[in-house]
Amino acid sequence: MRLKGAFLLCALALFACGGGNNGNDDPTGSEPPPVVTPTASCQQLFSPEAVTQGEDCTPQAETYCPIPDAMVLSPEPVPCDGVTTSEYSIAVGSISSSYLAIRSGTSTSYDAIYVALHYLNADNATFVKVVRLQELAKARKVLVIVPQAPGLVEGLGGRWPTSLDASNIDAYVAFLSGVISDAKTRFGTGEIPVYMAGLSNGGTMAMEFGCRAADVISSILVTAADLGVGQLSSCAPSRPIGTVLVHGTSDLLTPYNGVPMINASVPAIHAYFETLDACSAADSSVTLPTSLDDLNVRIGFSAPCAQNRRHYLVTVDGGGHNWPGGASDQSALAAIGLLGPHTRNFDATLQGYDLLRQAAGDE
Repeated sequence: MRLKGAFLLCALALFACGGGNNGNDDPTGSEPPPVVTPTASCQQLFSPEAVTQGEDCTPQAETYCPIPDAMVLSPEPVPCDGVTTSEYSIAVGSISSSYLAIRSGTSTSYDAIYVALHYLNADNATFVKVVRLQELAKARKVLVIVPQAPGLVEGLGGRWPTSLDASNIDAYVAFLSGVISDAKTRFGTGEIPVYMAGLSNGGTMAMEFGCRAADVISSILVTAADLGVGQLSSCAPSRPIGTVLVHGTSDLLTPYNGVPMINASVPAIHAYFETLDACSAADSSVTLPTSLDDLNVRIGFSAPCAQNRRHYLVTVDGGGHNWPGGASDQSALAAIGLLGPHTRNFDATLQGYDLLRQAAGDE
């Protein structure tokens, strides 16, 4: 299952770049963020509080594992010094597929497991490069697991259940739980935190997994994804779960403000998870410097809630349907602009991971 013609369009679209702002109001409150004493520099541990305190939080994308433009969409792996990638087959219930395991060197000591779910009709090896998961494994001492969803049609990549078709969601939840269990046993991780992240179709699956299997993971990162109104109202995690929602206000495929009576708005999803975790105070909010392009990125964030969980809403004003972050020289990809503006002022890979840890109460 490697890059086919259908994957090319999807992956190119996820790197769309540009500028603009549709004028949406800030959905978060304006309470001043709490004063904290950072335990690491903002490059080692990104936080909105560090931004408020004037630290240099400029994303350093591709510092660890540079990816040439010509290689981003290639089905071949991109070498990254000190990073090992392995593939394993697995069958759970009615689903037979595989997953990639990405780790720094031959290390058997990890801070966390990061499960990354690809977008619609994607090949997981290409997704690794689009989201720069080799860099995450190297920079943050994390075991990255990238499952391959089975495809509906041979040769068209994988597909997770969607907001409009979730009839077989339980089988996919069981499959992902099996992948996590297999990886834990195979790599002898012990009891370390497990986080889940997803882009587009994978983001919807991550939310569904969090609603149904919160005993397996501690927090989720959801980028450019939606959830049906009915699915959201029936979401009842077995324990508190932290969330990081990343979304552009000009996303045409999964509108930021939702679709009335069909899909919930992103602010509504954020508020729902805060309510589940008994967050009582209003969100704090910070706007990131526009140091790499002209798109404003605003982060609304809760104080610690039930079981120390936190909730983050990262809003890209004028952003499209893509994964924020990437190198500054991706000119070939930037010129395409298929699915709307893309920002580099926030890096959903490294900075998103740091927020995931804080959302789980692990930092």
